[in-house]
Amino acid sequence: MPFVVIMEGDQPAENREDRKAGGIWLKRNKTALAATWKAVIGIEASAIKRAAIQVQMSLATKAFGTRLEIVASQKEALDLAETILKAKADGTDGWYPPRLS
Repeated sequence: MPFVVIMEGDQPAENREDRKAGGIWLKRNKTALAATWKAVIGIEASAIKRAAIQVQMSLATKAFGTRLEIVASQKEALDLAETILKAKADGTDGWYPPRLS
């Protein structure tokens, strides 16, 4: 069943080895994950922080092949998740330009 991950608030910093191991695992499994994992949506109220995060996310999207978005509120995250999941269920690609709201 397709799913979207929504992350709110600051995430604990991973140490370098954990980050590296996680990145390798994601790269190795990105094809299998793509069948169900449709996006990661982060919530950040600060427009300045969202802009900075968006730059990092564009690099991660290329590396891992999973759509990454950043929005300002929980409502926006839930609305976007619903849009993405409905688009996938309808057979459309569900890709929209990154939002810098």
